[in-house]
Amino acid sequence: MASSPLLALPAELLDWIADLVEVEDLLDFALVCKRLHYHSRDRLALHDRYHGLCRVNNDRAPSTMPMLLRLAINDPEAAWHVRELDFWGNRKTFVDWKPFDRLENAIEEALEGPRRAGIPNSARERPREDLSDQDQTFWSLGELGKFEEIMKTCLKLSPVATAAWMTELRQGSDRPLKGILIALLPRLRRVNYISWTFPYMTGSKPLAFVGEVIQRIRQLSHAAWPPGFTSLRRIDVADPTPLLPIGTWGSCPRESVAPLFSLPNLKTLNLSNLVGDYDSMAEDEIPLGTSSVEELGLHAGELRGKTLEQFLKAPARLKKLVLDYAQIPPGIHEAIVESHAHALRDINVESMRLEHFRKLENLTGCVLDVEHVLVVEHRGTQTVASVMPFRDSKASKLIKILDLRDFLPPSIKKLRLEMTRNWKFGEKTAEAVLSMVADFVEDPRYSALEEVCIWNFMDEIDHSSTKALPRLLKRGIELHHQPLLLLGEDVIEDRKHEMLHPGITGLGCIETESLGIPDVYVC
Repeated sequence: MASSPLLALPAELLDWIADLVEVEDLLDFALVCKRLHYHSRDRLALHDRYHGLCRVNNDRAPSTMPMLLRLAINDPEAAWHVRELDFWGNRKTFVDWKPFDRLENAIEEALEGPRRAGIPNSARERPREDLSDQDQTFWSLGELGKFEEIMKTCLKLSPVATAAWMTELRQGSDRPLKGILIALLPRLRRVNYISWTFPYMTGSKPLAFVGEVIQRIRQLSHAAWPPGFTSLRRIDVADPTPLLPIGTWGSCPRESVAPLFSLPNLKTLNLSNLVGDYDSMAEDEIPLGTSSVEELGLHAGELRGKTLEQFLKAPARLKKLVLDYAQIPPGIHEAIVESHAHALRDINVESMRLEHFRKLENLTGCVLDVEHVLVVEHRGTQTVASVMPFRDSKASKLIKILDLRDFLPPSIKKLRLEMTRNWKFGEKTAEAVLSMVADFVEDPRYSALEEVCIWNFMDEIDHSSTKALPRLLKRGIELHHQPLLLLGEDVIEDRKHEMLHPGITGLGCIETESLGIPDVYVC
């Protein structure tokens, strides 16, 4: 709920102001406030109910989105409270207006055992309503007329497109329904298209209506954006939920998400499992260097180099980038540096070598692959050490450890070292890497440093004999290092540690709020 700027002032300042005001005026002001609160208490109570009912919602029950849409049209004060929407699927016809049973079962299984302990009964209750016997009479003639008017006037769709989407809506499709809802919500901040089954993203194309509206408004250069499209700050697409096992995650066509870059005030765009070829995409589908997106996440996709490059070059000022690809096409690292060297503040890019960081002069946070700190010098050439995995042996003498001070700017505040390939390089080498990190931390040029994470290669270190770890602890920064653990404790500690790095990828907790499940039982 909104709070008065006056209440945000320090108590001492309010006391000082009160001392300057005549007692009679102060009493009059207090009486006015009391009377105003008395006369508005019923309306405030209604807003409190709307806040609990509307703020975060999902479409698992078939009646939720129609309820919100009716509120948005008939009661703008209720629509004012909707901030976040989670979409778990599409319903193509009224026959599909049932709860997502497969999802229901998966959630129940996910909450078995210790994760279920302590969860209130209300959080385990799942909607079981069945509206599959409905038809187009579910909507009144007045409502259908209002939907058509919104498509033409607010969403700027052509008469042909409006007729096609109205036909789909009368058949029971909720794609246009959700698009209209998004457009009408003046304070909507986030939409999450959760990927929990393969056909969801590829077959039903949940973004089709929204994408068509965005492209239409972009073509009409003087057209005003709908309120919800203006207020949106974050969109997540095909993000896998922790409630479901690996193997059920779907994928998302590239052409479905391309229009999202054109939203006027979008700041965070998190995209997973993107598929599609560049050949089928128009050259101007993503205007380069114009998007308002400042945080971009691209995870586990199969985009070709040209398309991936377009996505990376679309933002005008990219501040945070997460690129989680097993195999990054050639030239992508160079494209990142070329387009965003001055703006990037936080970067987590798979396989990005240290030499690329030299030009990122304003960097404050980064994730580095440990294997790129190690190179093997042999016969005058240098090779990344992971191509010849070994433990301590004669070959380990060939390893050269690069100095982070030669690559990272003094602006660095957070540094995370990762071992993405989970290969072992031996205790001596690990201790040498840790010693290099200690040198980096102790360097007075890096006084801005606040956090260092060395979590997932500490199992290579002998805690009892290491000399570098005490040096890191002495510096007084926030240090993430894996303690000595008993059997079975490592999984729990790993989970707690990952919660320290939410960033752009920490979405597991967000969707659970609309499910009524406490975060701690899911993440």
